[in-house]
Amino acid sequence: VGVMVYDNVSDYIESSIGRRAMAIAKVVAAVPSVQQSLRSPDPTSTLQPIAERWRLATGAAFVIISNMDAVRLTYPVPEMIGTPMADLPRGPVLQGEDIIYVGQGKLAPSLRANTPIFDAATGVQIGFVSVGFYLDDIELLTDAAGGRVMLAIVVAMLFCLAAAALLANQVRKELFDLEPFEIATILNERTATLEAIHEGNVIEGIVKNIT
Repeated sequence: VGVMVYDNVSDYIESSIGRRAMAIAKVVAAVPSVQQSLRSPDPTSTLQPIAERWRLATGAAFVIISNMDAVRLTYPVPEMIGTPMADLPRGPVLQGEDIIYVGQGKLAPSLRANTPIFDAATGVQIGFVSVGFYLDDIELLTDAAGGRVMLAIVVAMLFCLAAAALLANQVRKELFDLEPFEIATILNERTATLEAIHEGNVIEGIVKNIT
């Protein structure tokens, strides 16, 4: 049960962080200044401060805004801005679909949420947002939650052992403090005695009939 609960907690935390990353990405994608900046000659000058503010405010590992050519317009490492993004499964988001996946580009392995950015006026997709949380950080959260689960299980086991000890003590009292093998010995002796008495009665009856 403990293993099953731990697995469920792990799945819940990962799913929850995935939803959180997607929610952040969607909010960033809906910001009017983000949409307008993607149409400007120098989008990074406006987008990089916005992305960094959101990254710091939400605790995300990164908030990356990209154009339709998958070129980084924002990045936690400024030197990498303007370079192509890593070859990851971006097909769905470039076709206007949301996607959550685990991947590794230039940064550490992370759980990522990608959502498209649409031009508010035309409805045409002009880029996408990628928000990620490092797997190491997610594992720390899982271990912390799992530790609490295991502590609860240990406490429950102690209660169960105490209850079992009390029940065993009560059963022993009901059985006059006899161990199972002692009960079996007494039962065998009683059976043997009854059989001897029965055989004696039979023999006595036969003798009486003869005499």
